[in-house]
Amino acid sequence: MNFKYPILLAASLLVTSVLPDASPLWGETLGVNQFDPGTIIRKKLANAERLMREQYDFKNARQLIDEVLKIDPDNANALSLLKELNEQVSLARQTEQQLYEDAVAANTLVALQDFISSGQFCM
Repeated sequence: MNFKYPILLAASLLVTSVLPDASPLWGETLGVNQFDPGTIIRKKLANAERLMREQYDFKNARQLIDEVLKIDPDNANALSLLKELNEQVSLARQTEQQLYEDAVAANTLVALQDFISSGQFCM
């Protein structure tokens, strides 16, 4: 065999033989193309849900959901998660407002400083 690029061939053989899980390097993950819209949607929604439930990072969760809805505007899972996110943000804003009003009602600088330093702020 006469290879035009023997070094590249050797390197690709080395990578795939040394790293059995090197398939992501070639665009495949466990036999499912990582660029498949369904795969992208599932990963984005899983990350959005994790951000909402574990980190209360509503801004980045919303961004991921919006990205999914650009791919598939009628995606039921994304729409459901968006509704849940909006409810959580609304509840967080109500809680934030109540904490602020409590700090103002206390009528002390310490209460306001405690509110500000608590980081209880929504998006």
